[in-house]
Amino acid sequence: MSVDPDVVRAAHRQFPTGVTVVTAMTDDGPRGLTVNAFSSVSMAPPTVLVCVSRTSRSIDALLRAKVIGINLLSAGQEALARTFASSTDDRFSGVAWSAGEAGAPLLDGTSAHFEVEPETIALASTHVVFVGRVVSCASASELPPLLYVAGGFREL
Repeated sequence: MSVDPDVVRAAHRQFPTGVTVVTAMTDDGPRGLTVNAFSSVSMAPPTVLVCVSRTSRSIDALLRAKVIGINLLSAGQEALARTFASSTDDRFSGVAWSAGEAGAPLLDGTSAHFEVEPETIALASTHVVFVGRVVSCASASELPPLLYVAGGFREL
């Protein structure tokens, strides 16, 4: 039985997701990319997962990182989401960020962020799935999240 990929894509576009920028620190500086495949896995211990395309320019940095940052973008950060989704080489140019407690690059002005130690890395078709333990977390609950649905960015 075959499923039409365009039908599957259209169905997925109807599921609203948050927008994240996943980051890692390298010897050459911070690296990162926009990702919407992020989810909580467990609260005991706090565990999350994020899926990244195997062809991403940032995949090698993420695979080598002892800690990755997951930045939940807030409403008004659409330009930041687009920057980290672009093919530009220096996505951090002009972006306000700081190193988190565990050393991951964390973006300013996000709704929340996590620092995660990857524990399981699995290949799933065209993507790499990182499952990791949350080692630090902060939330700015007054900042509503940036959403992605029906092929576009939305705000609550």
